[in-house]
This record gives sequence, C-alpha cells and structure tokens, in this order.
Amino acid sequence: VHGAYSELAGKNLYPDSKSIPCKT
Repeated sequence: VHGAYSELAGKNLYPDSKSIPCKT
C-alpha cells in the first residue's frame, strides 16, 4: 500500500510528474 500513498501524495504535489512519485 506504500505505492498508493506515494502516488496520492505525488498527484497532489506533482500532478504533472506523477510518474516520479508513483515509481518511488
């Protein structure tokens, strides 16, 4: 579930670069 959290936070902080947070 760690990936989901990172994806959510990334989409909010980096909606244009959701690919980075999603991978991390």
